[in-house]
Amino acid sequence: MSNPNSQDLFVVTSAFIGKSCNLLVSAPLDRGMTIMQTQGTIKNLQTPYKGVLNCIARLYREEGFWHLWRGTSAGLLANVPKVFLNFPVKDFFKKILPQYNYKAQPLEFFVMNIMSGAIAGAATFIFTYPWELIRIQLQSDLGKDRKDRQFTGIRDCFGHIYRNSGIRGLYRGYLLSFVGIVVYRGWYFGMYDSMKKYIKAESLQEKFILAQGVTLSAGLVTYPFDTVRKRLCKQGGRIEPDYKNAMDCATKMVEKEGVKSLFRGFWFRTGLGVSGALALTIYEAFQSSLRL
Repeated sequence: MSNPNSQDLFVVTSAFIGKSCNLLVSAPLDRGMTIMQTQGTIKNLQTPYKGVLNCIARLYREEGFWHLWRGTSAGLLANVPKVFLNFPVKDFFKKILPQYNYKAQPLEFFVMNIMSGAIAGAATFIFTYPWELIRIQLQSDLGKDRKDRQFTGIRDCFGHIYRNSGIRGLYRGYLLSFVGIVVYRGWYFGMYDSMKKYIKAESLQEKFILAQGVTLSAGLVTYPFDTVRKRLCKQGGRIEPDYKNAMDCATKMVEKEGVKSLFRGFWFRTGLGVSGALALTIYEAFQSSLRL
């Protein structure tokens, strides 16, 4: 019989590989969406982008093909603790939290699943946030040549932020992000574990559809958090930031750009959501195979 710890590592590693591959494939779309969300704070942007596709097309013409993946390295580095801690921690807390029968006690069952997912997200958050902030900074740093851009790479970006703002600059928007991540991960894991008890998804295709629906709904609930978070991340390293805090940022966005600015680029979340759905499906599939 194989070692349970080895099986768990194999399952999580498989989920990590699946999510990392999808991050590479969806990177241009992710960069376009980030720029759409933060273009109000980009100083050297002369003409605003009309949409995510318009943004990607212009980036391709103005910067070149490979620049569509700018910031992806930081995203992959953030993915290491995100995946390797999230799934094991989620399962750990599911075991130690009170157990409820989903038929006899559906509300308690749902709340416990949400709690285990939320705690898993919170446990990894402190390790991933600086990488996420650097990813956003690099993605929204426009210019084909290095002299036109603010940063030359991850090290330069990290050093600039640390010199100007210290550790605090690397966690700009941390509290709002914490709330958003907890809500997203709680919904992401909790809803999936709860719904699969009521919707008998047996085939890999059915599980993927269920996971995709959960990922999309979680994105809809938390998207305004994500938009404001990215605006605040752009303030990292600035001596005179545009926004005092999350409330000030959201208020100014609504006043100047309308409520729709909080959801700018949301429909392309469906494309990026494949990454989350794929991770859930692979994780579930390998867990099922190991039980055979």
